[in-house]
Amino acid sequence: MGKGLAELRNAATCGFASILVFCVALGGGTVATLSSKVMFGFTTTDSDGAEMKFQRPLMQTFIMFVAMSLALPLYYGYLAMNNIPFPKVKRAMWFTLGAPALTDMLGTMFAMIGLLYVTVSIYQLVRCFVIVFVALLKTFVLKSKLKAYNWLGVIMNAGAVVVVSASAFFDPNIGDEAGIGIMFILAGCAVMACQVSHLVLIWSRFGP
Repeated sequence: MGKGLAELRNAATCGFASILVFCVALGGGTVATLSSKVMFGFTTTDSDGAEMKFQRPLMQTFIMFVAMSLALPLYYGYLAMNNIPFPKVKRAMWFTLGAPALTDMLGTMFAMIGLLYVTVSIYQLVRCFVIVFVALLKTFVLKSKLKAYNWLGVIMNAGAVVVVSASAFFDPNIGDEAGIGIMFILAGCAVMACQVSHLVLIWSRFGP
């Protein structure tokens, strides 16, 4: 697809550092999801003083992005401490990165809304459907062919998500609104897949 993607593939290794980063990301993502679900169960008061549950997915999305923005001062602090000059970012790059940032925000928002209606286990497994959307976009939009075993994995993933989603409708602890939650999570997966596809295009043009 381009020199940038070739460099990314060549740089991909599975050493101890890569495994450690993967485990930390997996654990951190799980803790973040559990925290969000627990927060939805907190009781607070509205502007009229009446008790209500803190079911505010948009506020949680905002808090999440504020937390992620803290990486910027850490990054520039690291550069300053090591006497590394700050990189110059062109205006075109800001607009280029604006699209995946917007899709990330929308995808997270849809996912948080879906989490309101389903359990954490259902939420985490249904989100795996993003693999299916990415495969479809890669094939029909990016015109990149997948091999037979790739499609086999995609089909197995889709089948697992269907089974898990069906089980949610028979869980008495979820209620009758499981379908609403699953639809929002799938919408978030579709938006996230668009983000991944756009990042592939960026990497192919500017490098990883």
